[in-house]
Amino acid sequence: MAAIATSKGPSYQDLGLDFGLGSEAQVPIGSSPIATAGNQYLDSSEEALSFLTSIYKPLKRHYDWFRRTQRGQIKQYARKARSRTEGYRWRGRSELHVLTSGMDDYPRGPPHAGELHLDLISWMAFFTRTMKEIAGYIGETDDEITFAGIETAILGNIDGL
Repeated sequence: MAAIATSKGPSYQDLGLDFGLGSEAQVPIGSSPIATAGNQYLDSSEEALSFLTSIYKPLKRHYDWFRRTQRGQIKQYARKARSRTEGYRWRGRSELHVLTSGMDDYPRGPPHAGELHLDLISWMAFFTRTMKEIAGYIGETDDEITFAGIETAILGNIDGL
């Protein structure tokens, strides 16, 4: 109890601001500027290229997995869509809980196999655009073209559905 009474508040470690590379740890806004570990990728195009190339395959695998597992049903419910494949719904949700969406307290009706979720469709459009830009930056031009087509299809369905 005495330690709490004499404490000047939470430490950087308590607040999760102590990670990084030694003296390059994160600091609160308003403190003296210190280079953080992530700045090396902003300051050096070679570092950025190396980093993005190193994460591209696992990130693409995650993207493909997410696209496959969260796909919604368009054809089965005779929807008029610009793309017959680019609709998404949160799988594994209940009426009261959608943990995966980040909007777990957003009210939704009872789950139905034919539902589509605009928040997820929009998120997938952003994820696809990000993958397209990374692919272009690291020279994966075939993937960049593929992602551009998927992005166009998703954006068309946001307007069309």
